[in-house]
Amino acid sequence: MTSVATPELQGRPHWSSWTWLSPLVHPLDRAEILLVYVAFPMALVGDLAGISMGAVGWILAFLVGLLAFLLLPLPAAVLRTTAPLFALLCLGIISLLWTISFTEGVRVLVQFAAVLVAYLAGWRAMAADQHVPFTLSNVSIWLIPACLIVFFNAAVDGASTFGWVRGGNAARPMVMMLALLFLMGSLGRSRRFTLVLWGAAFLIAVASGGRMGVAVIGLMLILTPALRVGWKPRLALVGVGLAALAFLIQFEGIQERLFVGQEEGELTDILTLEGNFNTAGRNQNWPQVIALCSDHSTFGQGAGSSGPITLEATVGRTSHPHNDYLRIWCEYGYTGSVMFWGFFLMVGLRGWRLFRYPGASQIESELGAIGGLAVVALLMFALTDNVVVYTATFMAAGGVLWGISDRALHEVESRPIQTLHDTRASTGTAT
Repeated sequence: MTSVATPELQGRPHWSSWTWLSPLVHPLDRAEILLVYVAFPMALVGDLAGISMGAVGWILAFLVGLLAFLLLPLPAAVLRTTAPLFALLCLGIISLLWTISFTEGVRVLVQFAAVLVAYLAGWRAMAADQHVPFTLSNVSIWLIPACLIVFFNAAVDGASTFGWVRGGNAARPMVMMLALLFLMGSLGRSRRFTLVLWGAAFLIAVASGGRMGVAVIGLMLILTPALRVGWKPRLALVGVGLAALAFLIQFEGIQERLFVGQEEGELTDILTLEGNFNTAGRNQNWPQVIALCSDHSTFGQGAGSSGPITLEATVGRTSHPHNDYLRIWCEYGYTGSVMFWGFFLMVGLRGWRLFRYPGASQIESELGAIGGLAVVALLMFALTDNVVVYTATFMAAGGVLWGISDRALHEVESRPIQTLHDTRASTGTAT
């Protein structure tokens, strides 16, 4: 199936529409979505007077969403699709009986619950107003220039000229949110607009100094349907990227950032993860964390336990394993790992199904791609970072996108067969 630009895409709702504020949306859901929109820019601020602004925004959204969860009927489809994550929360609550860090365990479980609340917010908003994805897309576009200013200020010696904006390593988690901003911002846009948007995001990722962030943003461009080209040009982009990397690693500054050996680093060292490649101590820390967690591999050491265990394994150097596959396994064992990663793999597969669904309009197809690619970004960041506990900069925002994508799939699959032709005709999608 191929898609063409449509009048619907050209006539995107403007800021003045704000149709998600219509009476069709329950006041609690409306308040939660508004807080979701506010939490995005609050996450850019970082710390203000020692308080994480992003965390404040998402906590407010979580509290309103929790009230909606308790007072409003829960769709049966949501119960089915989120069952693995609900099961993990139940396991996590039980694990508080044996965890070595009760307080940390409660904090992490609240963060996981926030993802479910955000998912439900996206689902309900999409059910009440089809323009919500466009509103999020507009929010994403206006935040990318703001990110650009913040990152270039924060990238100078790890400090910001604004004073209250954190720089250095604290800026890198924002690149995770940036991947979601790019995906949402490109919804229904032209190829040229997508390339400009990606260029801004890529510059920010480079300025942050995060290597995985650069890789994820690069892959988002290669895979996004908003690029509107076939697979040959996409594979050519991969080749150009590898050639550029092979050229750049000849420079001394890049060598110092990427490699630790006395011999000059090569591209093959990165592709094969040789010992010469700089992993910032991860390859030394992970075996020690695995050894300390292996005695409880079935149900884990308990919620929140990976922090103290990593501190012990690294002799106080770091409190995060910097690998979320290891984090989830250490805290919830193989049982919890199947629940947690199984949920996101199913979300990704549902996004792919929506993207390929014959009865989906162009916008619905792109929503499926966004949901699936957000999972790809999560799976990549989880290899080397702490993305599952970065609620303000990725997980809660991702929850909203996954809720929107899953709701769109639910609507598409619920349509009568005879409306398939009418749906394509009304949205200008051709096969």
